[in-house]
Amino acid sequence: MQLTRELFVLPQERDFILYAPLDNTALKVSSGVIDILRKIRDRKACTEQEQALVECLKRSGIIKDKTEEPSSLDCKLKGGNGEIYSPTYATLIPTYNCNLRCVYCYSNGGESPTKIMEFNVAKSAINLAIENAKRLETGETGLEFHGGGEPFLPANMELIKRSLDYFRKNAEKSGLKYTVGSVTNGVMNQKDLEWIVQTFSHLNISLDGPEDIQNSQRPKPRNLPSYEDVMRTITYLEGKKFKYGIRATITAESVDRMPEIIEFFHSISTSDSFHVEPLFECGRCKTTNAKAPEPQTFLKRFLEARETAKKLGIKIYYSGARINCLSTSFCGASGENFFVNPNGNVITCPETSRETDPDFSMFHIGSYDSSTQSFRFHQDKIRLLKSRTIDNIPHCSNCFAKYNCSGDCPAKSYSQSRNLFDTSSNPRCLINRELLKQEIYERLEKPTEVQKP
Repeated sequence: MQLTRELFVLPQERDFILYAPLDNTALKVSSGVIDILRKIRDRKACTEQEQALVECLKRSGIIKDKTEEPSSLDCKLKGGNGEIYSPTYATLIPTYNCNLRCVYCYSNGGESPTKIMEFNVAKSAINLAIENAKRLETGETGLEFHGGGEPFLPANMELIKRSLDYFRKNAEKSGLKYTVGSVTNGVMNQKDLEWIVQTFSHLNISLDGPEDIQNSQRPKPRNLPSYEDVMRTITYLEGKKFKYGIRATITAESVDRMPEIIEFFHSISTSDSFHVEPLFECGRCKTTNAKAPEPQTFLKRFLEARETAKKLGIKIYYSGARINCLSTSFCGASGENFFVNPNGNVITCPETSRETDPDFSMFHIGSYDSSTQSFRFHQDKIRLLKSRTIDNIPHCSNCFAKYNCSGDCPAKSYSQSRNLFDTSSNPRCLINRELLKQEIYERLEKPTEVQKP
């Protein structure tokens, strides 16, 4: 008889929470149960009276009768690190040109004219994704567009239309299901918007809140307002019942208005979920002095905004709070993503996509070779990124949130510590831990979910 692996004890004022993420179990227990667990850990005998509690703990998965074999969940969590890099989805960054001058832009988009991706680069990226999907028999593939700059600038549309047409024809020819999506700032002309609605599967729109917040944080050049342009796009998408999401960046200036921001989003959109992220200081922040919110303040206002969302019958999402997701790595930046920048360089994180970015080299995993019209990949770099799992991050080893937070954002951690495996200076740790703890507490108050956080 032994304790389950990865068992965490979270003290409360009068009792304790047992959290076993790999067993999908949480229990509220007394100090007496903690004493029983210590006995089992130290291989001491339990009394006859304690045996009833032992049986209850066995049923919950906290105590095991024998050494645990690797579960299907373990295999899922551990799998993939040794596989050959074979992306089945391609994300193109057409340009760094932009029609906005967001005060926190990670790529300093629009500050000086840059090239637009050549079609041969896009074509080769699409070919690679489709060929991998066919070889791996996934049955599906996808094409996305991202910034950099703004994908739907008029100057980019020829590339986007040619790429999309080529992708759709070849995906259909290969018998693959597919999706087409894009990130956008929502500032585009009506003709292109109508075409997008007819041809794309979904959009993710960046909008930071009501008019004054949007115009302050995401202005056009010469500090002109962008709010009306974005609202015109959202109104059109609503009228067409087109699938889209809204993402807001929360700054030190806007954090105290987070509940108001959620109310505003609900008033303009029929979406049932909205995405908010605290600003990470990089890129244009150095010249605009845009500041990230204090972690404690973001945590407090996020919890208030979540209560607002519940009353409205909607949800809000933050990437570090993932109680329903167990993983050993945070995102595809750990050697899985396939982002291609305008110059044909492949990176795993769009936040480091510019060659002038100080973190570019860490997430740069390949380049387009015009002589062969194919991509060459740096396998050693890919293996390094794939090894960035919680098993290899010392600061995460004893953290109860490690399977949910999964080491958090690799790019943000590397930017702060210059070490891919050092998360000790990440201010999001406090936010992630406290939000997970709060979610566990709340779900334990619901009788039907006591053991299924």
